[in-house]
Amino acid sequence: MSIISKGKLVRFHFDMLTEDGSIVASTREGEPLAYVHGVMHTDPPALGEKLEGRTSDFSGDIILEPEDAYGEQLLSPEESMDSIPLDSFPEGMEVAKGVMFEAEIAKQGRIWCTIMDIQEDNAIIYYGHPLAGQTILYRVDIVEVRNATEEDVRTLYAMYNPDRDQN
Repeated sequence: MSIISKGKLVRFHFDMLTEDGSIVASTREGEPLAYVHGVMHTDPPALGEKLEGRTSDFSGDIILEPEDAYGEQLLSPEESMDSIPLDSFPEGMEVAKGVMFEAEIAKQGRIWCTIMDIQEDNAIIYYGHPLAGQTILYRVDIVEVRNATEEDVRTLYAMYNPDRDQN
């Protein structure tokens, strides 16, 4: 039985649930998520950290408190929404509903921002990750744990970074 540690290829199915029990994401209908432990990160990174030391037959729940998931909600609901002119975004950046990016915000530092909608010539922005402030439950079923090969790393890099050169 293999143990999840640095350099292991890990494949697992998961359901990601919010505090109210809503499923936000799931791999059950498709391919399991794959990554190389200690080389690649999971989203959020603490999920991978909580998988460390688990065995290839692990099936169970992993709970991530807000500080381990997507952080605390930094701004009040009134401060968290804004309308930004589309021409203020960097050239070449995809500006579409659901796109997330990091921005430098006065008195807050770098925080996640999410484009919630496009209205005429403006993007409606939510300052913060939509799951910030929530405890997240992952229902995990490990499918495979084995030593990763160089080919595994190349394949996964290409899969998760389709627009980047691998050299």
